[in-house]
Amino acid sequence: MKQRLWPMAAMLVLFSGQLNAQACYESSILSPSPFMGNNAEIFKLADGSFWEVKAEYEYLHEYNPTVIICPSRGKLIIGKKSLNVQLVSSGQRKAGIANISSTGESSADIKADRPEAKTGKWDLFEETALQGSISGTVQQGRIFKTTSGSVYEVTGLTLQLVLELQPDVTVLKNGDAYKLVVEGFEEPLICKLLSSAKSIPNLPKAPSTASVVETQINDTFEGWDGETIFKLSNGQIWQQAAYAYTYHYAYRPKVLIYLSGSVYRMKVEGVESSIPVKRLK
Repeated sequence: MKQRLWPMAAMLVLFSGQLNAQACYESSILSPSPFMGNNAEIFKLADGSFWEVKAEYEYLHEYNPTVIICPSRGKLIIGKKSLNVQLVSSGQRKAGIANISSTGESSADIKADRPEAKTGKWDLFEETALQGSISGTVQQGRIFKTTSGSVYEVTGLTLQLVLELQPDVTVLKNGDAYKLVVEGFEEPLICKLLSSAKSIPNLPKAPSTASVVETQINDTFEGWDGETIFKLSNGQIWQQAAYAYTYHYAYRPKVLIYLSGSVYRMKVEGVESSIPVKRLK
């Protein structure tokens, strides 16, 4: 009988050692809420780190759940489920978060055991909200302005139908690329930063015009039909630079003119599409 117990005891010791080596720890998911557990979903833990779900489709609908995260294995344990995850951006773990490992490792030691923390490319840029009501189709070329004053253009391929009122957004930065994780959106948006209240090195500017102009149409607006001229309240005059037709009536709507590549485009409040324009004055 004793001879049979020895192999089992050895396996338990080995399993315990493996668990300790994995340096798992307990935390909770702060956002999004609810957490779905589906592929490409970005979520934020209470320690400030951001993670991405990989190749999972669980539809969990969990609100701020307590979870176990195992960085070295790339696993998230929530209830009875184990999900594949990848670190997007590391954060400092808050004091008091329970560490499942019983090896007595310090937080610095545990962080050093996370290969993703050393190679993670995305850093937290800002946590803010999108300005106003966001509705209609979100696709490449769509412009968003945040309550912090930043303006982003969607450059990645996406097609989403949304209806959100000033949703919270977490912005991650990797070089010149920005990833917007918007509450209520099905997937993150890969964007280009057009303008920011922050000081950003190498943000492109045109020689004679700011990269972003925010103003209003000087009088009534009735859309555009080919070569429409727009007089703005800041004294500038712009003209439609490519054929397109749309009708939309508004009085002194807000206007956003931004540099997209080498072309200026104009986005009018209340109109989903934008058009290329050139400055006359």
